[in-house]
Amino acid sequence: LIPTMAVLRSAAEPVASLAQELARLRSPWPGDRALLPRAIAITDRWRQGPFQGIIGFVPAGSWVIFRDYELQPHDRARTGAYIRGLCRDRGLRFLVAGDSELAKSLDADGFHAPERLLKDVAALRATCRDWLITAACHSLKAVQEADAAGADAALLSPVFPTRSHPGASTLGVPSLRDIVSQTRLPVYALGGVTVNNMCQLRGIGLAGVAGIDLFGAESVDAESLADCRVPGSSTHP
Repeated sequence: LIPTMAVLRSAAEPVASLAQELARLRSPWPGDRALLPRAIAITDRWRQGPFQGIIGFVPAGSWVIFRDYELQPHDRARTGAYIRGLCRDRGLRFLVAGDSELAKSLDADGFHAPERLLKDVAALRATCRDWLITAACHSLKAVQEADAAGADAALLSPVFPTRSHPGASTLGVPSLRDIVSQTRLPVYALGGVTVNNMCQLRGIGLAGVAGIDLFGAESVDAESLADCRVPGSSTHP
């Protein structure tokens, strides 16, 4: 199945709000970094439902990381092939999380390394030179390791409280800002990021944001968005 016109129409307003906040988050970068997306969508069928109902909410030019670790190997391969097709139809780059062999078999555009697999990134960079490689990181040390190994970007989390880990400790904006200031590696904020709190991330130097719940019909609260302010500022930039 492909996204229906009704899905695409319902996505128009949330996508426009997200695109507006992404433009405020990061100015165009020069050189090769200009090719980096401002948004990375991560799949999770248990929280999102089937991805064909979500892809219409993903802004053009984004990357998609296929996660869905809970699926059995055969089902994960089949689902991955389907999502890859959806991404190709919309011109979105498709990365596979946690399984480089599956990424190869699906002819993916790249690989997303969980933090436990950072040790494998250097070898993958050497053998899969055309791949986009992102890395999950939870500390400055991990970001530095990903940079040294040749990753293209780090997804740093959790920035804000999340639905999936209620009560868990978070980095917060000050720590996020501090880590970004100490690395040359492009960093994406992950974990509890919404259109409504994205204004708190402006001016940090992020490459963009990543998320699961960030994309969908319920991702924007217009009233909260109207009240959003950058800390220390009384007006929108």
